[in-house]
Amino acid sequence: PAAKTWPTISILTPLYNTPPQFLQQFLDSVQAQTAPNWQLVLVDASDAAHAAFSTHASKAAAKDPRILYKKVENGGIAANTTAGFALATGTYI
Repeated sequence: PAAKTWPTISILTPLYNTPPQFLQQFLDSVQAQTAPNWQLVLVDASDAAHAAFSTHASKAAAKDPRILYKKVENGGIAANTTAGFALATGTYI
């Protein structure tokens, strides 16, 4: 079916000091999905010692308009996920 007939599905993903190789595997997996309309919301609460990870995540978002990236202060998994809800625009989350 045409992409416009599919609802957009937002995938909320709070991030915290995730090893870069795992982030890349995750991004590759989401981008390989056959469902055409998805939105990946990355909410990054990584600490300053993991700045390279944050750079990798923000560059991924810059390359793919379906990926949204936001750096947030770490408020724990619930608060960080709630921050992702605020960014999501999909029909389903």
